[in-house]
Amino acid sequence: MSVSIRLPAVAGLFYPSDAKALRRQIQHCSAQAENKFPPTEITHYRALVAPHAGYQYSGRVAAAAYRFLPVDQAKKIAILGPSHRVPLLGIAAPASSVFETPLGGISIDQHTIGELIELGLVHYNDVVHAPEHSIEVQLPFIQSIVDDFDLVPLLVGESDPALVAALIKELMQRKFFIIISTDLSHFLTYEAAQQADTLTTQKVLGLNWHLRGEDACGCRALNGLLKYADERQLSLSLIAQENSGDLTGDRSRVVGYGAYGMFGGG
Repeated sequence: MSVSIRLPAVAGLFYPSDAKALRRQIQHCSAQAENKFPPTEITHYRALVAPHAGYQYSGRVAAAAYRFLPVDQAKKIAILGPSHRVPLLGIAAPASSVFETPLGGISIDQHTIGELIELGLVHYNDVVHAPEHSIEVQLPFIQSIVDDFDLVPLLVGESDPALVAALIKELMQRKFFIIISTDLSHFLTYEAAQQADTLTTQKVLGLNWHLRGEDACGCRALNGLLKYADERQLSLSLIAQENSGDLTGDRSRVVGYGAYGMFGGG
């Protein structure tokens, strides 16, 4: 049986292509997160929301989220992110069997993907996956925490929140831990981004599942999670929030980053 590998698209651009250098940068991001963002009162999350920019920009917010990845429940992980480069209708899965990063290959759970396709929730589209970074940049953080896990990587295009919520329900029933990949505002001034992202955080914590692209580039996946949480009386809490100006010092045109966790229920 042949193995189809989804090769890294942004190694050496968004994060180091050398495994040792990549591990060092993740450790650096994690140390920064510990210093910058105090732990939340919630320690057990059922899903996480993390940013997906270059590690030098969003790495410490992402690391703040991954402090709460439950290792005992992270053997099956589904990541839902946006498609930045190729227009997409619906929700797309890759046909590949392995997702490669500089830290090694990750098994893609094609059995579960096949079941989701039979349910009419997703479809195959390798073209949209090939250049996309929103899922890829999450994986080294997970690999630094979990030795081995099965992955369902899904890109969410134009989709009704009810469809995404139904997908998340199916994944939850199959004991997948859910990660939503999204950044917040884009290319505002520092002060404007702070205001916009604070408002978006208020919407997220209020389970407002009508976010728009200017609120979060991964709004379609995030809206599905918020609708799922709203229907089940679950909650989200803020883990970390900042923007690229906090790291680069350039406050004229920044990108916002937020990390959140979903909790509650039995």
